[in-house]
Amino acid sequence: QVVGGSFNLLNCHSVAVLDTPALTRIGKHFDTVYTLSMRFWSAPLLNYIGGNLRIRFSGLETLCDTGLQGSNVKGSVTFQSVSKLVQGDASLMKRGGVTQPAKCAGLSVTIQTETDYKRYAENDTYRNAVELGHIAITYTAMSATQMDYLFSNVKMVHGSVFISGCTSLKTLRMNALTQIDGVLSVQNMPKALTIVEFPELVSIKTDITFSRLSAMKELDLSSLEAVGGSFRLLNCHVLPELSTPSLTRIWGMFDTVYTLSMRFWFAPLLMKVGGHFRIRFSGLESLCFVGLKGDGVGGQVTFTSVSKLTQGEESLMKKGGINDPSKCAGLSITIKNKEDFDKYANDIRYKNITELGHITLESTDLTDIQVDALLSSVVTVHGSVLVKGCTGLKSFRMLSLKTVDGLLSVSDMPSTLSSIELPNLESVKTNLNFKSLNSMKDIDIESLETVGEAFSLVGCHSLPLLETPGLESIGATFKTLYTLSMRSWSAPLLRSVGGNFEIWYSGLETLCDFGLNVSGIGGKVVIKASSKLVQGDASLLKAGGVSNPSKCAGLSITIRDRSDYIKYSNDARYINITELGHITLESPDLTDLQVNTLLGSVETVHGSLVVKGCTGLKAFRMLSLKTVDGLLSISNM
Repeated sequence: QVVGGSFNLLNCHSVAVLDTPALTRIGKHFDTVYTLSMRFWSAPLLNYIGGNLRIRFSGLETLCDTGLQGSNVKGSVTFQSVSKLVQGDASLMKRGGVTQPAKCAGLSVTIQTETDYKRYAENDTYRNAVELGHIAITYTAMSATQMDYLFSNVKMVHGSVFISGCTSLKTLRMNALTQIDGVLSVQNMPKALTIVEFPELVSIKTDITFSRLSAMKELDLSSLEAVGGSFRLLNCHVLPELSTPSLTRIWGMFDTVYTLSMRFWFAPLLMKVGGHFRIRFSGLESLCFVGLKGDGVGGQVTFTSVSKLTQGEESLMKKGGINDPSKCAGLSITIKNKEDFDKYANDIRYKNITELGHITLESTDLTDIQVDALLSSVVTVHGSVLVKGCTGLKSFRMLSLKTVDGLLSVSDMPSTLSSIELPNLESVKTNLNFKSLNSMKDIDIESLETVGEAFSLVGCHSLPLLETPGLESIGATFKTLYTLSMRSWSAPLLRSVGGNFEIWYSGLETLCDFGLNVSGIGGKVVIKASSKLVQGDASLLKAGGVSNPSKCAGLSITIRDRSDYIKYSNDARYINITELGHITLESPDLTDLQVNTLLGSVETVHGSLVVKGCTGLKAFRMLSLKTVDGLLSISNM
């Protein structure tokens, strides 16, 4: 933050980026000479140099990502043999002899106080900005609502994004951001910040750092493809996994330290790390789902205090000193073109295979028939399933799949994919993502019971309803965004969401066929731009800002054990009832006679009717039933 004397960077020929995002003051001089590879300096909060500013024989191209102006430098400004340096604050550049400096791209935002926030929030130019110069936030009381209000439209940052010490911020999200030309640094929020979401971020041209985020449980970098500098994940003690399914290259180093809860990293497309590859004091157990090999690392491989890490690609593990690594469980499939498909189709080992390590499908040539031929018998995937940009698919089916130990993600087929069929899928142990599937009209996940981490449904504009009759728990956040045609969601057994519960820009009208209430949610309830959603559990809707929720139509019945049945059978309201909200029967003790007694007069069910695992039934009868407005599912007997 502060250098009391001088800051000298001399003869450091290979330094590409000087990353000082928290630096506010240099008491005396700043001097850099012979830093010919250094193209970028990130110092958005720097507003004082007590002596001279000297940049000589340097590759610097811009000073736009510093807070410096001409008046901030109390001594002289010297630019010597820096022909590329033409962009920065005009008053500063002219003091250094650059007579016609180029303007910095985009407005910038620096928030250190409530006054700063109000100044930007009251200015429509900033609130509607799609591009910004840099973003620097150190305001301790900054909230998720304020972040959304200012930055929900921002797609590109020409400088850096620096967020530090915002001790009230529990969720950090920039849902539209796709590119950062400078540094992304999120740090120093050890107790507050639990969720970080950059779901559309594709490229960072310099460094990315997450540091001292001891409470962070979710990190969404699902679209990130390239990091131009280094990738650091430091002191993120409770993060259970790192999922970067699109990441192909890190030009600098990869470094993670004190990530003791992180057991899993999914990066099947990662082929190159230009610098060192370091994993220290981490809970990682396997690198089987990282595409990297030993010769893909430009520097050293270091594994320190990672006693659980025994499994991974042999050359990578041995380069890090693990001389007898365990083999990865199961064969894996990665298809990026027609030749890849032919290779697996002609390999006898994959015929009728029931277990795989991971599955990555990214070929535009793949057809429904080819996917069925390869994957129809797969029951278990020990890693992740990633299906992205397969624009030849009209339907994605894995009819035998029951368990995915990692991530399941289907994305980026906006005009082609119309259905997803995973009818026997019971468990996804990390994240479940459906994204940018504008033409999808049907998702069959009727057997799904648990999602270990986050569940997101984003950009599925044509989906009319979501039916998850068996879903009981979501370990982290649930988020649906841009599901404008979806009018209902059936989840009568859902009792727990470990993180936030978020509904954005959705056509949902009712949550009546739903088991969740506010006591089952570990984070916040967010309901935004979903004006039709007025009906459901009052506590849930009010927590999301729906001030006068409508009552659900009809009483409902949920029976999981004998005591539930007794409760309803002794309640006079249910005697000869003709309408019900939803019906969920899951008790193995239920008999035919009990069902007939309770439900014999029911003509209409306004929600769903789910009968599952009632092993005491020999016949299921509802002789008066005419209409079910939701799902009707009878299974597992």
